[in-house]
Amino acid sequence: MHNNLGNVFHKEGRLNDAIGQFQQALAIEPDNPEANNNLGNVLSDQGKLDDAARYYRRALKSAEGSSAVYYNLAVTLSSQGRFSQAAEYCRMVLDIEPDNIKARYRLAVAMGAQGLFDEAIKNYRQVLAAEPGNLQAMSNLGGILQLKGDPAGAQEYYLKALRIDSNSAEVNYNLAVTLHSQGQFQKAQDYLRRSLQTSPDNAQAHYYLGLVLGPQGDINGAVRSFRRVLELKPDHLPALNVLARILASYPDTKLRDVNEAIVFAERAVKLTDHKDPAVLDTLAACYAAAGRMEDAVSAANKAIEAALAAKNTALAEQIRRQMELYKAK
Repeated sequence: MHNNLGNVFHKEGRLNDAIGQFQQALAIEPDNPEANNNLGNVLSDQGKLDDAARYYRRALKSAEGSSAVYYNLAVTLSSQGRFSQAAEYCRMVLDIEPDNIKARYRLAVAMGAQGLFDEAIKNYRQVLAAEPGNLQAMSNLGGILQLKGDPAGAQEYYLKALRIDSNSAEVNYNLAVTLHSQGQFQKAQDYLRRSLQTSPDNAQAHYYLGLVLGPQGDINGAVRSFRRVLELKPDHLPALNVLARILASYPDTKLRDVNEAIVFAERAVKLTDHKDPAVLDTLAACYAAAGRMEDAVSAANKAIEAALAAKNTALAEQIRRQMELYKAK
């Protein structure tokens, strides 16, 4: 009775009431696999993943070989970032139910998260063979192919996904990022704008829009995009860095604002704990643009030290050459 009532409460969204019923069921029968599994499901919905995993494991003590519990535990472990263990439980599900597409998809996700791209690709393709319209699998597979250095393959799957849902903010964004990596800025811009129509507060999409507008000569548009990023995420490091560079160096005085550039660069340096050579180099350039040459030299020296600590001698030498120019002024 308690277990059935718990399921009713769970479906109604009365999670605390459901937990109470499942706990009463377990007080009567502590090893009840169904009640343990159901309690794990509610706790997972509440984001209490450690507790959920504990109850799934209790369920398996008396229901070893349950594909449903194996799957639930795999999903929880994946949500915790424990992808290797999640993959193990996905395989256990597939040993019992080879055609379980949900488990196959979760296995593909876990493989991709571990950098095992070939395994991820194989499993995503098996998912798509069974479910040709699985939009998320197409998008994920495109992402894996992009990471493997196959942008053409990535575009193929993104475009397939968009034929199913042309308004998908995620797929339009992913395709735009791929096009940006190939220097196809106008096309990337088009897909970014489509993505932002559906998801207007996606800071990363605004950031990439800035990146593709700049090379096309629309610096004002790029600056507006980077400012929008910082409205949404004030500590977005790449946007702080690139916007500081533009504001410090752009020749148009209507756009140039050295003092604001310094504010952005100093915030970026603070966020990186004074350890990122590229960010420190940007701060040095901003100080130099303001005529603060001693500060510029000091920041450049710190940038050189950070670059050498990172064993990036090429960057250290590049900054050193720029520092000599600051000294000469």
